[in-house]
Amino acid sequence: MGADSATIIAADQQIIDQVHAAGLKIAGATIIPRGGSSGWTHGMEAQRLALNDWIRHQARFDGVIDFDTLLQGPVNAANNSVALASQFSCFDQIHPNAAGYQAMAQFIDISLFAPPSGAGVPDNAARAQASWNALVTSFSVPGRPGLFLATAGKSAVADDWPHSEILHAALDLAMLTGDYSGFDQALPALAQYKVVNQYTGYSPPVNPPPNNHRWWDDNGVIALMLMQAFEQRTNGQPYLNLASELWPFLMSGQAIGGGQHWYEGDPAARWAISATGSDDQAALLLHLATGPANRTSPYLAFAQLNSQWVNANMRAPDGFVWDSYYPNPADNPCAPQVDSTMHVCEWKWTYNQGWVIGTDLLLYQITGNSQYLADATQTANTALAYFTPERIWTQPAPFNAFFFRSLLALDSYVHDPRYLGTLEAYLDRVWKDARDPSTGFFNLGGIGLYNTNGGYGSLDQAVFAQMFAYSVYMGAGSGPAITTVVTAASGSPAIAPNTWVEIHGANLAPAGDARIWQDSDFAGNRMPTQLDGVSVTVNGKAAYVYYISPAQVNVLTPPDALPGPAEVRLTYNGASVPYTAAAQPASPSFFVFNGGPYVAAVHPNGSLIGPASLYPGKSTPAKPGETVQLYANGFGATSIPVVSGSTTQSGTLSPLPAVEIGGIPATVAFAGLVAPGEFQFNVVVPPNAADGDNSLSAAHNGISTQSGVVITVQH
Repeated sequence: MGADSATIIAADQQIIDQVHAAGLKIAGATIIPRGGSSGWTHGMEAQRLALNDWIRHQARFDGVIDFDTLLQGPVNAANNSVALASQFSCFDQIHPNAAGYQAMAQFIDISLFAPPSGAGVPDNAARAQASWNALVTSFSVPGRPGLFLATAGKSAVADDWPHSEILHAALDLAMLTGDYSGFDQALPALAQYKVVNQYTGYSPPVNPPPNNHRWWDDNGVIALMLMQAFEQRTNGQPYLNLASELWPFLMSGQAIGGGQHWYEGDPAARWAISATGSDDQAALLLHLATGPANRTSPYLAFAQLNSQWVNANMRAPDGFVWDSYYPNPADNPCAPQVDSTMHVCEWKWTYNQGWVIGTDLLLYQITGNSQYLADATQTANTALAYFTPERIWTQPAPFNAFFFRSLLALDSYVHDPRYLGTLEAYLDRVWKDARDPSTGFFNLGGIGLYNTNGGYGSLDQAVFAQMFAYSVYMGAGSGPAITTVVTAASGSPAIAPNTWVEIHGANLAPAGDARIWQDSDFAGNRMPTQLDGVSVTVNGKAAYVYYISPAQVNVLTPPDALPGPAEVRLTYNGASVPYTAAAQPASPSFFVFNGGPYVAAVHPNGSLIGPASLYPGKSTPAKPGETVQLYANGFGATSIPVVSGSTTQSGTLSPLPAVEIGGIPATVAFAGLVAPGEFQFNVVVPPNAADGDNSLSAAHNGISTQSGVVITVQH
């Protein structure tokens, strides 16, 4: 092999993205064994295994053909590499023989090559991924993980608002892919913008001075991003905590009588719709996340007061929303004025309409007062009448992103095909007329951008990625929409019987409803097949529903065999949506703590294994020679058949899985089911395991767990 696996992976991913952007499907095939060849080395084998692991578990192929598993033979002791099975091998031990090629042909599932709907039409999900890839490639700050440049080709780091929009783009893309790695890498860097000056908030420059001014709209947008992370992710509490930390600062910006100031130290002391709307939406989401909707709270009172101020001062009779309010008319830069007092600036921006539409929708959801919904609809219709396609084209892209996000949210309450249609028409033109293929930037054709003075900015690139992504998952309307189905922990697109899987999408469960199963959901020793009206079937047989939220549902698949592709069907709110998932007898993965990389594992006394920093006071490293308990998913059938729906599962794996810690084979004393879909491996840590984080893998019947999992060891 002339190139290492990382180089091949990077090139293959570019090909995948380009194929998807053209509206086509692409399947990947694993690399067949070559260990029987005299010229094959163990180092080459390691590269082959790494590439196959990526193809199976991480690559964004539409399907995977696992020729490696099909053709595997014994391990060649001379190079410690897997050889081709003798019945399938040519004399050179490199190429399959006629029987091998015939087996490969019969192994291919031809449904993988069925044309997608809208074949030949570029796919907004693929466009979102390509936009994100260009963002990461051109704007990541070298040597400073998680930070991004403000402008392509320049050295300045992006401010807090662009950084939050990059995080928001990562969340939107994860709705389609289930991959949160971009978000997880960039979120810790947000702390570098924090200023604690009476109240906690974020300030524009990275590493700001202690008393640097903070913007109330920036902090409102950051809180909204954190609240989306709270709603999307299974373990969302840390993001709710971060958003709640901003609440005192958001409150401090409210003027007497309502309206939010724009930024600290503003000489004009103006009240801005951008700050008012973003802070109101953050407050209302905090209200929904911290207690019953039908209650009074400081969050709700805050937003209602601001809403009254907007209606009295900033909303025209036809519903159009103006930009800002100046207590001193002499400070007002706008002309002509909306009112005779000269306080109101009538600049016409799409995002002002979006902020107020979104606030009205949340107020309607909480209070049930239909006037809020009527106001949102009026503003949307008036805005669409004014903002023609040409006017939308010249509006700054971040403003359009706020506007269209609210329009699609409104569409789930009051369906109007213009809402999604206008966005899709804009995005089609963006892709065709504004995109520079050489960079992936959207800076051609006279399109409206925010960062126009100093070049092309990461803020604009991030919001285009957002719009392409949410046009897919929010554009599905009020019914449920599935974007991905993957094996839990590994993210593999192939599912298996009696395996925990994650279903990602939109409108999968009631708004604001995020919970796991409770004792009351069980019928005796039978696991629940529905939670709050959400149910799932796999090939027509009921799955067992553990967790629901609008963006993600986690289920245990039934134990029945899954030949070929499997239909996963989710039903909620009287609507049913199918999804075709790849299926195989096993789809192994290690469970991990908090999204990884540390394996879910315990010492013999039940205490947690991991670095001391993982769970301070609760987690400690494993010791060489210690028998530890590792927890896993998707390893297939055991010695005792699983009774569908039963809370009791047991039985052992045969043969035992091959476990390596730090690349060293480890002794497996036990491997079997101990709970529904949960495997326990009792593994002896090799005495010569190195101190620190060691790679961890398990292989069974030719299929390996996901890469990137580690276990911490300390002598």
